[in-house]
Amino acid sequence: IDVRNRLTAVSKAALNTAVTNEVAAASSAFYTTNILSIKQSTIIGGSPQAPGLGGAVLGAYNGIWKGPSAEGASGFKGKEIGIIAAVSFVVAFILAALAAYKHEAIERAMEKSFEAIGAMVGRKPILVVAVTLVLGAAISSGMAMQKAETDAAMLWVPRGSVSLDHNKYTKDSWSSGIAPTLMVVSPKEGGAKNILTAQNLQSLLLVYNQILAVKVDGSKIVNDNKRIADYTDRYGGIWTFDGRDGTRGKCAKWGTACAVQNVLAIFDYNSTLITDEAGIKDRIAKWDNATIQTMVPGLGIYKSFEIEDVLGGVKKDGYGHVVGAEAFFWIMQHQQDEQEVEINGDRAIADPVVMEWE
Repeated sequence: IDVRNRLTAVSKAALNTAVTNEVAAASSAFYTTNILSIKQSTIIGGSPQAPGLGGAVLGAYNGIWKGPSAEGASGFKGKEIGIIAAVSFVVAFILAALAAYKHEAIERAMEKSFEAIGAMVGRKPILVVAVTLVLGAAISSGMAMQKAETDAAMLWVPRGSVSLDHNKYTKDSWSSGIAPTLMVVSPKEGGAKNILTAQNLQSLLLVYNQILAVKVDGSKIVNDNKRIADYTDRYGGIWTFDGRDGTRGKCAKWGTACAVQNVLAIFDYNSTLITDEAGIKDRIAKWDNATIQTMVPGLGIYKSFEIEDVLGGVKKDGYGHVVGAEAFFWIMQHQQDEQEVEINGDRAIADPVVMEWE
């Protein structure tokens, strides 16, 4: 199907995982893009009443919303709302008329009722207290069987909403146990100061090593959540990001290495390679000139990212060589193992090891 600026919103949940590289921009919610051509075989479903790519995408949602109040998707119920409004008005009018015409009788009846209740309480206070306690206990007994809802989607999204189905479809189709921790580092001086100096790189390396040394005591997490479940195997032990010194590692892996994007990779995380300005520029130039996902000539390091992925406000000279930057952008990918846990007294669906580590 050939589309010329007709597609404005395409949901990821409506596309098959076989969508080719012609789809250039993807997000877990909605695409807002201009797609020139997509093969019809990559679309789930279709709608003969709505020809073209837009109709095919809309057809993929037919019947997906089957929960309570699903009929709301078929149109605004103006007639039913009008009837309810009219009945409410009539009832309110009748009550107002009675209050205006017989207000004294109504007031006397209410006074006598409250007087009778007060007299009974005064005559038989012990019986009233006992009956009240018994009824209160019976009515509130269901509180012991309540279960806290920890899924934010179920708490804040109406039941039967199509977004819940889309959320489930996305998680089932593109499930991932990896999540990033993002950091932006700028110079203490602020402003547009050049952060790409030996002093700043050495300082960043020091912080990097300190973060890798952070340990999380999983036994405390297990103990704090023993009322919910036994998480000994899942969260027990001592954790670090990279699993150093016999600890349990939390980082996601690219092969055997932790999935990290940091400008320090250009220097192999080695302080002796961060020397003077000329040496820094030379290594960055070799990295920048190399093709991504290849070994960098002269450095012997695998290139897994571009310079702009880890530096913000990059400055280049007339020859296209990087001469400065305003900020470091740092990504650390970790394994996400979310369960129902208690964090700071509140229950939530989260990974407590990651929460504590961050």
